[in-house]
Formats: sequence, C-alpha cells, structure tokens
Amino acid sequence: MASRPSTTSLNKPTASFKSYVLSLPKPQLESLYSSPSARGASLPRGCFFALTVVMTLLNQFERTLVLRMSTLEPGRGVPRSQFDSWFKSGVRYWQWDKLRELHVIQVNHDYAKDTTGKAWFIRLRKAFHESLRRSLASEQKRPWELLPTELLKPCPVPPPTLQDLNMYTQGVWNGILHFLVGERTSSPPPDSVLKFISDTGLMVPQQGQELKKDPKMVISSKGYDFMLKDVSLQVWSFVIAYLGTLAEGLATEALLLLSELAHCKVGEGYPVALLTKLSQTLMPRFKDFGLIYFVKGSKLFYPTAIAIGLIEGSIKASTSKLSSETVRGAEESKAIEEALALPDPSLSPHIAIIVQTNFSVAAYTCSSLHIHMLNLFCDPESMQVLPNLVLCSLTRDSVKAAFAQGIKARQILRFLKMHAHPRVLEMDDIVPPNVEDQIWLWEKELSRVNATPCYKIQCSDRECLDEVERYAKKLNGHLFKSEKNLINYVEFKVAEAVNGYRLRYERSQALKSAQMQIDT
Repeated sequence: MASRPSTTSLNKPTASFKSYVLSLPKPQLESLYSSPSARGASLPRGCFFALTVVMTLLNQFERTLVLRMSTLEPGRGVPRSQFDSWFKSGVRYWQWDKLRELHVIQVNHDYAKDTTGKAWFIRLRKAFHESLRRSLASEQKRPWELLPTELLKPCPVPPPTLQDLNMYTQGVWNGILHFLVGERTSSPPPDSVLKFISDTGLMVPQQGQELKKDPKMVISSKGYDFMLKDVSLQVWSFVIAYLGTLAEGLATEALLLLSELAHCKVGEGYPVALLTKLSQTLMPRFKDFGLIYFVKGSKLFYPTAIAIGLIEGSIKASTSKLSSETVRGAEESKAIEEALALPDPSLSPHIAIIVQTNFSVAAYTCSSLHIHMLNLFCDPESMQVLPNLVLCSLTRDSVKAAFAQGIKARQILRFLKMHAHPRVLEMDDIVPPNVEDQIWLWEKELSRVNATPCYKIQCSDRECLDEVERYAKKLNGHLFKSEKNLINYVEFKVAEAVNGYRLRYERSQALKSAQMQIDT
C-alpha cells in the first residue's frame, strides 16, 4: 500500500487542499481521476475531481495548456515545436512541473531522433484526459440528482433554510473555539473532534498534570495560532487531521466526496441513498466538522457553505497576502448589520474592527468568543464591553504577553486586517502605520542582541573542556563552548574561579599520568 503524508501536525506543508494533493502518491492520484460513477449518476466521480484540480489548483497558464490539450483525442501527444507556437515566449520545462506532480501530463523524449529537446512530446494522462473531457462535455451540474418534489412530501423533517445552515455551521465551530479557550458550553464538541484537538496539539495537559490519567487540558501556542486563522483553514486543519487517520481507500473516498461537495449548491438537499457506502460511513465525521447538515430519519443531506467553499477557501487563505485577504466592502457591511439584528447575535461569526492611531481598538461584536480573542493581545484592564461594541487598547505589555504565548506579530496584524470594518477597508492603511510598525518593533525586542563581557579559557583536551564546562555551569557562568578549538567562554564574575579549577584539574591529570608512567 502506498504511503500517504503524515497529517498529525498543523504546521506540515499540507496546510491546504493544494499542498495535500501535491503530496499524494501517483497511484492514488490515478485512482482519483479514474473513479467510476456512483449509483444514479451519469458522470463518473473522477470527472468532478479532475475538474476541481483544473479550476482550483492550476494557474491561468497551466489551465490554458490543459484545456487546449483536452481538445485532442486521448493518447495523442503534442510536439514541443507546436507547444512553443501556442505562446509568444515559448514554454519552459519548469512551467509544467506542477502538471507532472499532479499526474496530469506525460512528457516523452525520443533521443534516437533528436537530443536538442525539440522532439519532446507532451500528452495528457489517459485517466485525467477522459475525465476532464467528459466533465466539460456533460450538462450535469451537480454530482447527485435532486429528488422530485412529490417524493419529498412524505419526509417528516422540514428542509433547513439558508440561515439555519449558516447558524448550524457557526454553532459547530463556536463550540470548538469556546472549548479551546476553556469556556464550557451546553453542547461540547463530539468525542471525535476532541480527539483531533488533542492529536494536533491545539490543547496540551496543564503543567504538572502530564502523568495523570485524565489531566486538565489547556490551549497551546498552536491553539492560539489556530484561533487567529481564517475559518477555511481552521476547518481544513481538522479535515487534514482526519484524513491522516484513514486508510488509503477511505482517504481517497473522502477526497472524492470533498470534490463533489464543492460542486453542490447551498440550500439544496441531496439523497443519502445515492452516496456510496464508503461515503455514508464518512458522513458522521463530516457532520461533526460542520460540512454537512442532516438529521436522523431524513432522506436528504444538505452541504453547508463552508463545505462548498472549503477547497478554494483553504487555497486562497493559505496563499493570499494580508492586503488581499481584506477585499470585501459593502457586502460585509450588510452582513454585520444583519448579524447584529439576529435573535442571538452572539452566535454571529462577524466582527468589525477599527484600529486608531492612539492604539485604541473598537470592535463591533456581541460574541464572547471574539472578546476572548481580543484579550489575547489587547489590555484586559482597558476593555469596555457595550451591547454591540468592545473598546480596548494595544499596549506593550499586552502584545508581549501574546508573544509569550507563541503568537506572532504577523498573526495579530492578519487578524486585525482580516476582520477590519468595511469603512476602514476603503482607506489606504487598514491598520495605522505607526501601530503596525510598533507591533513589529515589539516583536523584534525579543531577538535583541545583548553584549556580555566574557573570559576565554583554553583547555588542553576534550576531557578538560567538558570538565570545565560542567564546573562553570554549576556556578551559573557558562556562556559558550567551542569543541573545535577546545575553548570555554565564561562570564567575568566566575572567570577567576573557573580558571583556577582548570589549572588544578590539569595539574591533577598530569600527576596521574606521571604516576602511571612510574608504575609501568
């Protein structure tokens, strides 16, 4: 069985759908492209995965190459000379590296005819080529057909509204984030989610309770970083950890299901019976992550907005710059107004932040979770909580306290910019330059270089070097050791004592050596 990338860490390079797929072994990619049709579907499942690869993982240049070559008959190659004629500047070999890693193209070279590189032939891989052609030629828009209205009438469970689906997803993730910060809610996360929180290191045993059977868990520096990430990356972090626990067959099934969900529409219900048996076994976990909504006794399941935008969202959030993450505008302003008008605004995911030049922060929110997140780097004593507004300040001590928890300056600035008020987004500087520069300077203070006067002690051999180091550490005055030059560097306050110890040690070693020579 081919090995898959380990995904138990949130800092692995598989931080998005793109990096995860690029790390898959070639046989698994081949099986994804050639996956057959599910029950009741006219289009093979591999078609949706191939289309997902083309539309989300390839840049404009790569997509143009693939779509041009898809018009050829399967198995037919394109000579390098014709390939170059498609573009004014020609094609460089490194420009199709990603296509080869994704098992999309195959490059052959006939060395018997030509060794200049002009006899290269490029063709699409058969499985990918056939799936892409069928998906482009098909009129089927969804991976599963909708049930006729007459078959839905006997269903005892009424279909959820768009607001129900959004509130359900946000409720799931609010429960997870509240659990991370130590706030217990009426509906704690399911056991499967709690296991992933522990396995991924978002929470660790409290200091002094590591050896207990059931230790109290507290949020770690990884957990703080997780809280400040984009929602798409948060969800993908859990999905990637779940994929790491599955056998290769189930992991392939999960990737196919994710690519199918990406082609669905929010608010539409799809028959559970049309899913494969393997996909049905994955449904409870996908529900735990807020990707789908379904209730016991219902014939339908409903993909949520986060499931449909998960693949593209994880890629954009992991590759975009800070400035491009904040391009929203009037739609966000409307969303905030609607959120504050909800029956329970505290469940809303929306927060609008204004940072002022005097380091004051105004955040329009009703969520206790958002207040806790602001507490990570804002001064708690300056915090004033109004009905729909939170006022606080950024101080040197509060920001440095965040650094001590493992939070970085770029994460604080990303959070402030990502959740900036729509009116602030219209300005040139989302965070005032003096505030942004000061946060960076506070972080640089952590790596400030200090000059410490020292004393160099030259040792005669390796044993003397180690013995002098041990003695200097005992006096809390050791700074550095050079094994190559047999030199110890110590502080001046202990230099006389350490050097005296070195002389006594070398004298005793010389006496021992002389005594051994006399005895022999």
